[in-house]
This record gives sequence, structure tokens and C-alpha cells, in this order.
Amino acid sequence: MESFNEIWERIRQHRRETFTTARGLKFSYSILGYWVVISGTDFRITKTSFERAYAEMPVANPEDYTGDVQGKYFIHAILTDPRITP
Repeated sequence: MESFNEIWERIRQHRRETFTTARGLKFSYSILGYWVVISGTDFRITKTSFERAYAEMPVANPEDYTGDVQGKYFIHAILTDPRITP
């Protein structure tokens, strides 16, 4: 398994690209420091939430995360995308 720092760098590299949640919602995001900001919203997800979710990978569905993971549908869409986690 790759280090989270490598994954975070890919997340940063693919900002502004389109991702799709398990429910079919298309979205993009920007990076603001240690926050992922979902485009068109004020919704922010911390880098820590991504790190917690990544520690539980592989996870089949967003509902399967057991830890304190906020924004799990967006996180799951990003972490399971082959651009981020090949």
C-alpha cells in the first residue's frame, strides 16, 4: 500500500477534475491548505478525514468506513478513482 503522502499529492494534482460518487453525483474540488473544498459548495473535508479513510482501504462502499470520516461519499469517490489509487 502506498504512503498517504503519495495519495495526498495525487489528490492535489487532480483538483478541478471531475469525479463521480457512488450515487452518480459528479463533482470537482479545490485544495485550500489541508482542506478539500467541494466545488459549488462551502463543504470542506479535512486531510485528516482522507487519511483516516485511506487507512481503512480497501472499502467497497462509502457506508463501510468505520472511523470518524466526514464526507465519506466524496472521499470514497476520490480515493477509489484510478487517478488517485491505481
